[in-house]
Amino acid sequence: MKNITYAWKENRGERKYREDSVSVSGKDGHWLFVLADGLGGMGYGAVASRTAVEAAVAAFHEHKEHNADGNVLIRAVEAAQEAVLRCQKEKPEYRDMATTITALEIDGDTARWIHIGDSRIYFFRDGRFKTRSKDHSVPQMLANAGMIREEEIRVHPDRSRLLRAVGQDWRGAEVWVLSEPLLLQPGDSFLICSDGVWEWVTGGKMAELLRQSNSPEEWLGKVEAEAVRLGQGRGMDNFSEICVWVHD
Repeated sequence: MKNITYAWKENRGERKYREDSVSVSGKDGHWLFVLADGLGGMGYGAVASRTAVEAAVAAFHEHKEHNADGNVLIRAVEAAQEAVLRCQKEKPEYRDMATTITALEIDGDTARWIHIGDSRIYFFRDGRFKTRSKDHSVPQMLANAGMIREEEIRVHPDRSRLLRAVGQDWRGAEVWVLSEPLLLQPGDSFLICSDGVWEWVTGGKMAELLRQSNSPEEWLGKVEAEAVRLGQGRGMDNFSEICVWVHD
């Protein structure tokens, strides 16, 4: 069983409302890290993200002993969807709210993640950027098709147009993306973040700042400072980030 240390940060940016929600929970080597970025404006996105995260965490605690084939993560996002749809029906002003969700599960020596929308999870090994989740967005679709370069996603005029989100009608489809299991090694790191981070800070820059850091808190502080340096005065979105470090 690997030892885990973590840290998280939230920043309202230059927006009136903070619409991100985060949660960290777990014990005895079984962890769940969740981040959601709400959509809908007027603060209703905050309702969506908070509702989704709370439902996902509750499902994790209810089903965490049944971990075959990523079922814990699937049940968590299904619970988030059910909760947000139920909330939409309660008040007319909530009917258009939705949220992204990204969750990382660590169970002993194995990690797995799931996501819907464009909040990302980045994976680093030995201080080097290895991979990230792929957004459910128009520019990501264009990049997948070879019509734009990967780095153009961050500045594309349709960057905020999501193709999938919690709170949309899934019509029974499996809209989430579930990663393959990853066998953890000491020195592995994860960064989960909303688009208010990754639109300013690339995976390569995150890795550079990781190598300069001696703790999860220091790393997140450096990433936050870089995002603020580049985004301040440009209508900077609120953002959240969670980092996880793996040790012997």
